[in-house]
Amino acid sequence: MRERVLRVLLTTGLVLGVIASCVVSTVSGQTFRSDEDASGAAAQAELAIDPLLEIRQHFIRALPPGWWASEPERFLGGYQVTVNIPSNWAGNPRSAMMDLCPPRQSPIWRSTDRVFIEPRYRNLSTAGFECRL
Repeated sequence: MRERVLRVLLTTGLVLGVIASCVVSTVSGQTFRSDEDASGAAAQAELAIDPLLEIRQHFIRALPPGWWASEPERFLGGYQVTVNIPSNWAGNPRSAMMDLCPPRQSPIWRSTDRVFIEPRYRNLSTAGFECRL
């Protein structure tokens, strides 16, 4: 009788051990996958920026007082912005556009590799400048 009880306990212990090891390996495997998914989702969230918003905010910060920019638009695989320069300004509009390019570390460059800036000066569109990464 005692041997039988020991045998049942031993068999039950082995079965529980096998089940526990299966559960642990499954849970640890899910945790690993879940970590991969979380880092992948974080990377995608970081990459999934709104380029129109980023471009708009860049020009709000970069433009001198009295200047204003149009809403950015998709343009030939990149984006285009028209910058309106006040008529009392004196200088070369194209050179001014070169100074308005987003810096290399800007999040804008995660979603595009070109931003075309077209100056509008004294109600005329003049030669623009294409910023590239």
